Amino acid sequence: MTKLERAKEKIKFAHPIAGIHVRRTDKLGEAAYMDLERYMDHVESWYDRYLLQHPGKQVIKRVYLATDDAELVKSANTKYPEYKFITYVSDHMSNAVNRNSDSAITGILFDTLLLKECDFVVVTFSSNIGRLV
Repeated sequence: MTKLERAKEKIKFAHPIAGIHVRRTDKLGEAAYMDLERYMDHVESWYDRYLLQHPGKQVIKRVYLATDDAELVKSANTKYPEYKFITYVSDHMSNAVNRNSDSAITGILFDTLLLKECDFVVVTFSSNIGRLV
């Protein structure tokens, strides 16, 4: 089993799942700040369509939240209790000192690969990861 497969198992990555990439801490001076609500509007619409296409199916509304802002994860769980937010926690979350450590690089790589595996993603094109996904 690869490290990525172990991480997916640990965080309970399963389908259906929408993915969101929200970069905050080191991007604030470069691009306009976008509220989580703007991302979630798209996720909510996607899940509405998904449920229409799968009538009667019990669906856990999972969202993979790829972010460097640990506070955003807490906020998302509070604002959207009907969704199950999952994230890969590593040193890159709000920690400029460790941003270039091996585990931070692994975290960014895992975020990219996990977003790629999501059924639906919401990203910004001001982010290199968003464009890559």
